Amino acid sequence: MIIVIEGIDGSGKSTIAKEISSLLNGIYLRYPTQKYRILREYLGGKVSLEPRALFHTFLADILDDQKSLTSNNPTNKPIIIDRYVFSTIAYEINGGYGYEDRKKIIELSKPMVPDKVIFLDVSPKICLERISHRILVKGGTFEKYEKLKYLNRIRDNFRMLYDERFLTPNWFRIESHDELSETVSAVYKKIRKE
Repeated sequence: MIIVIEGIDGSGKSTIAKEISSLLNGIYLRYPTQKYRILREYLGGKVSLEPRALFHTFLADILDDQKSLTSNNPTNKPIIIDRYVFSTIAYEINGGYGYEDRKKIIELSKPMVPDKVIFLDVSPKICLERISHRILVKGGTFEKYEKLKYLNRIRDNFRMLYDERFLTPNWFRIESHDELSETVSAVYKKIRKE
């Protein structure tokens, strides 16, 4: 079973994906990986990339993993993915490809279709409060897209993907405003529900 957890920065996506992976005794994967160091440099504001090149680099990072994803899972454990091709579409907001073209490129790339997509839908203002708290506690800086104007546009893109049930009919929207344990419980119920 492949389960994708999606949402804007600060939605709790990574924390929840790890919790669910632990509950299901699954394999946790996060994109972008370390394979394409330039992506982390871009997100940290150290380099700039032309929007179309950026889109294809994020997509390549995901597609490069496709064959090893299932072959390195002989016991058929659930695979929990923190960001997937849906983020590649949602985060393209800087004048690269249009929305429909982004979807078409993803479809033509033939990524593995997840069994379930969990969309954590949270107000960008709440997400920025969470990110600010994380930076205050753990240090670091805001990444490229961690600004209100960007997060609103990205959330709109995720909502369109959810409404269209892009790639799979098995999308589930969960408002992640509650306590972490409540959100994990809601996500777990959606995953276990056949």
